[in-house]
Amino acid sequence: MGGIGKTTLARAVYDKISSQFLQSVSSFIADVRERSGGNGGLVDLQKQLLYDLFKHKSSDIKDVDRGKNKIRHGLRHRRVLVVVDDVDQTQQLEALAIERDWFGGGSVIIITTRDKHLLIERGLAEDEIYRAKEFDDDEALQLFSWKAFKKDLPLDGFVELSKLLEKCFEKSKTKPQERNR
Repeated sequence: MGGIGKTTLARAVYDKISSQFLQSVSSFIADVRERSGGNGGLVDLQKQLLYDLFKHKSSDIKDVDRGKNKIRHGLRHRRVLVVVDDVDQTQQLEALAIERDWFGGGSVIIITTRDKHLLIERGLAEDEIYRAKEFDDDEALQLFSWKAFKKDLPLDGFVELSKLLEKCFEKSKTKPQERNR
C-alpha cells in the first residue's frame, strides 16, 4: 500500500545505522519505480549506486548487463548498506544486482515495495519481510503535530485545521466513487 511511510521508515533506519558503515559503503536509491521508467532509467540507477558506493562516475556503463556486472564484481564480499526504495518490478532488483550472495557479511539491504510477492520471488521468506502498518487517527494526528508544531498535539487555534486535514486524509483513503458520499 502506498503512502503509509515505508520510505520514511527506510530513510530513518538508513540514517540511524549508516554511521556503522563508515569504513564501508552505503547508498539510498529513492523512487526506483518512477526513475526506472525515465530516459536512461535502470542504467542511471546503476550509475547512482556505483557512484554512491565507490565515489567515482561510471561513464562506461551503456547498458543494464554491463552495469550489473560492474556492480556484482565491485561489491563482491564488501560490507554495504543499500536501500532500494519503491520497487515495483523484478527487473529493477536484477538491474541493481540485489542478490544476497553478492555482498559481504554484515551487509544490510533494505527494499521498499508495495508488492511483497516481488520479495518472495527473489527468495525472501515471509518472516524476513516487515509490513509497515497504517497509522490510526491518533498516531496520524500526533505525527502531523510533531512535524507542524514540534509538539504532541496541535497548537491552540490549529485544532480545527488539524481536524479538517484529518477529514481530507480520510477521504483520500477511500475509493474515488465513494468520495462524494
